[in-house]
Amino acid sequence: MVPILLLGLSFFVRCSSEETISVEDAQSQVFSAVQYVSKKCGDPAPSPPLIVFDEVYKRNLDLCTIAITRTECPFLGYPISCVLMYLDKEASNIPWYVNYEELNKIKFP
Repeated sequence: MVPILLLGLSFFVRCSSEETISVEDAQSQVFSAVQYVSKKCGDPAPSPPLIVFDEVYKRNLDLCTIAITRTECPFLGYPISCVLMYLDKEASNIPWYVNYEELNKIKFP
């Protein structure tokens, strides 16, 4: 009985924790995604660059970097989901009625 309770407790703790990524690691991931698309499209990286100022929630960073790598050419701006990196809370699940692909066609310089 005790192992089942410990397993359940560890699952609850793992699900409720909001993992953050350091500034250096987050900036490296963003830079890598930008460089990948820049080379793929043959375009320079959009200016100004995305700069990470503080720790970022892993989910928000993942949504941004995935959106960047799936960007269609020409690479003229960053997907709108990269704004999530600057929020003080973790992004929740994307509702079923939101077309994530279409949403990320909205770019910002």
